[in-house]
Amino acid sequence: MVFLLAVAMLAAILPVFWLPGMQYRRARRHGYRAPGAIAVVLASAGIALCTTVALLWNAEKADGLRFSTLLSITATTSWWMAGRLLLAVLPRQAGRVFGKRHVAFPFPLAGWIISAAGAGVGAIVVRSWFTERQASLSGARTVWLTFVLIAIGQYLVKRGRDLAHERPLEQGLVDDPRPPVLYLRAFNQESQPFAVGDASKYGKFVEGWQKVLSPGQRVEIPFEQYFHQSIEKRIGPFVALGSPEDYVPPHGALRHYATDDTWQRELAQLARTARCIVAEVGSSGNLRWEFEHLRSKRLQRKLFFFSAPEATVAQWRSSIARFLGPRLRGLVPPVDWKTFSSELGSLGYELSPDDPGPGSLLTFDSKGRQVLLTTEADLPDDFMEPLDDWLSGKKKTGRCIPVKCSKCGCSFHVRPEHTESASLLCRLCRSPHRSLRRAVVAVLALASGVFGFLAYNGSLDSFFAGYPLVGDHPRVAATVILGVLFVVAMYVNPLQVDSP
Repeated sequence: MVFLLAVAMLAAILPVFWLPGMQYRRARRHGYRAPGAIAVVLASAGIALCTTVALLWNAEKADGLRFSTLLSITATTSWWMAGRLLLAVLPRQAGRVFGKRHVAFPFPLAGWIISAAGAGVGAIVVRSWFTERQASLSGARTVWLTFVLIAIGQYLVKRGRDLAHERPLEQGLVDDPRPPVLYLRAFNQESQPFAVGDASKYGKFVEGWQKVLSPGQRVEIPFEQYFHQSIEKRIGPFVALGSPEDYVPPHGALRHYATDDTWQRELAQLARTARCIVAEVGSSGNLRWEFEHLRSKRLQRKLFFFSAPEATVAQWRSSIARFLGPRLRGLVPPVDWKTFSSELGSLGYELSPDDPGPGSLLTFDSKGRQVLLTTEADLPDDFMEPLDDWLSGKKKTGRCIPVKCSKCGCSFHVRPEHTESASLLCRLCRSPHRSLRRAVVAVLALASGVFGFLAYNGSLDSFFAGYPLVGDHPRVAATVILGVLFVVAMYVNPLQVDSP
């Protein structure tokens, strides 16, 4: 019975991780832009809190596990129902605004208020340290809140200042007379991460709220944030047509918010004047008109496709990782190469049936045939250097020459100057950590088996007895620990692919 209650409690808590994102996306589909959609999520959470407190105020609290299970189920259910009812009652909005963005939210004022709150929390903690003989443990635990509030507040202040000096696309093209770089993408995938990794490595490419994160934490960077500095430095101004549902222009490309009647004409004009056009490897359904137009006007030689680096692709290789990671946050899995190549093939492009792998950059020749410029790229300059060399003199300087691995015999790509090397190893054979990962997973599996056997036959009851709450339910604690070990094992050893 105790085990079933623990499972029910965990099942009720899990939706909390995706409920806010789900409600936010539903509110956006209802026509509410970012501030209104966030208000809907907060309002539904507030209603759920009040409902849960009212329903459980007089509930029996003697059995902590039963009460916790009832609390989690009630809170999650009421939060979900509150969100649905709010959107059913609230009127639908147009949600589409053309022309320059007019931001009513006082970003700087909100930022200074949050920063002041953080400073106030810090002052209270410092005062408690000096007025008490011993440092307050609870006060020490709130120090992190001071830094988080101040960091968030200063981000809002900076965001407000940036919006106040936001340049329209026309002014950006005047300030930088070089031909622009046009960015094509589906509006509903603008926030999808292109690069994923440690903040110590990728933090300098981050813009927005993720700057609050410290080295050692994971960051997820959308395409335009990742590349816009490198593109503007090497090639030209980075521009795009904006989504009419934007409340504020996202970080990255300069945007022009065209109307439904003029966007095709204005995009065609930008494509003609652009030095190059960049897009991510993905489903072309939402961009069918754009790619068809480029092919019909023989502009495909300006088109460059980028595929996500290895670290981004790896998070989708484990079924458990796919569910517990990206899917809970509403992210879309990468489109497989076969689907991508067939969709573009129907539009007149000729792509190789062989997947070049993660971190690839490709373009097309005068007949619409694929030209691979590099593979296994990771940082922005790994992509931009081959692209710039191709634009400047049609030189291929990236990993684009197919060779055979001297160890496993599979095909992969190297730079032109490395083709004569005696020993050529593919990406997988160059990664000795694969065997280490397998050893770690084997140790985790063995430890989980031994721990589970000892825990469920009662041998560890005396060990758990030393911990409050946990000691009363040792088998529930063992189940949670085993679940955590299983998830860690799935992340440590993602599914490996056969080709690099």
